[in-house]
Amino acid sequence: LMIASQNGHSEVVKQLLAFGAKINDKNNKNSNALMLASSCGNGAVVDLLLAAGASFKDKDNSSCSALILASMHGHAAVIKQLLKVGADITDKCDGYSLLMFTCESGYLEVVTQLLEAGASVNDRVSDGGVSPLIYASQNGHADIVEKLLEFDAEIEIRTDHGTTAVMLASQ
Repeated sequence: LMIASQNGHSEVVKQLLAFGAKINDKNNKNSNALMLASSCGNGAVVDLLLAAGASFKDKDNSSCSALILASMHGHAAVIKQLLKVGADITDKCDGYSLLMFTCESGYLEVVTQLLEAGASVNDRVSDGGVSPLIYASQNGHADIVEKLLEFDAEIEIRTDHGTTAVMLASQ
């Protein structure tokens, strides 16, 4: 089930579920089929797994949920599916929010989606004090910086080392 989910084989997933495959079994990284499908952006499989009762609250060995994994890889449609069934917009993985992952990676569509769904624009990593605006600035994502500022990102937030987004953007 996990391999079929990861590879987007929805017909195989249907058959496996019909024959009693254990939907929330986990691999050696503590990932379930939903996490693997979400990470790969396999929306049809995500729908099947959610309809069959897959747990969207489970976390892998890195403390990442299906929603975090979809966000890390910029899968807007899967994020929408997971939020619709109640996945937590404030979810974190190793201290990093959904928005931080997407701002660092440069997924404007997903950043917009998360902000509109209520993600905290000024959330900070517990270790280092980095904010979404700082991640977007240090990675040169001007379109994301603009979007964060539209949602009232605090421009003067400093990391634990005293660095601001403006300092990083000018490097």
